[in-house]
Amino acid sequence: MAISLASLRTTSALTPPRILIHGVAGVGKSTFAADADRPVFIMTEDGLGKLQVPHFPLATSYAEVAEALDALLDEDHDFGTVVIDSVDWLEP
Repeated sequence: MAISLASLRTTSALTPPRILIHGVAGVGKSTFAADADRPVFIMTEDGLGKLQVPHFPLATSYAEVAEALDALLDEDHDFGTVVIDSVDWLEP
């Protein structure tokens, strides 16, 4: 198949960004995420420190993280950003 300029398309579908923040402990990843639009935290480690942000109880399994995500999908809320803090603690 030959590629030509006639095959170019423009999409107007806007999708929310998915952002992964990587850094050493204590660099400010959670603080940065706390400044996102109306955040709610799903914690897999006790790393919020003194941040006063809405958060679910500490999730100790993938199933508990999935339950929190299901609650956000199924229930009405005003949150604009979901923060999973931190992803590496989801590993088995």
